[in-house]
Amino acid sequence: MLTNFPKPPKTSKCYFHNQNITVKVTIALLDAKVPVVAIAVPGIVYEKVLSNSQEAKARDAQLIGVTAMNDEHATEVFDDQFPIPTVDELLSPLLTVILLQFLAYHIAARRGLDMDQPRNLAKSVTVE
Repeated sequence: MLTNFPKPPKTSKCYFHNQNITVKVTIALLDAKVPVVAIAVPGIVYEKVLSNSQEAKARDAQLIGVTAMNDEHATEVFDDQFPIPTVDELLSPLLTVILLQFLAYHIAARRGLDMDQPRNLAKSVTVE
């Protein structure tokens, strides 16, 4: 399922581009090698997220959606889905953040990164 994530070389540091996107999307850099994770749960921006996801799909990006269970519209748009129970819009961040943390953990593990020592954490947290 999530096989498009490249492993960094062991001899050098690699920084991969990531971008937080809520409603507006810059799609010029999207292609078949770029995975796009979208949070498409019912709420105020649901239709806009689906619309932007369809634009990314038109660029052949691999779409991964965090969606409500049994959402037929999202099934048509996303290549892979992580379903969550349908809850009130104010509670949906609590469910999505847990799932996204697990996704980030498994991506880091697949890339061979140390999850217990994130990049630059020591400088920003331990300096008093």
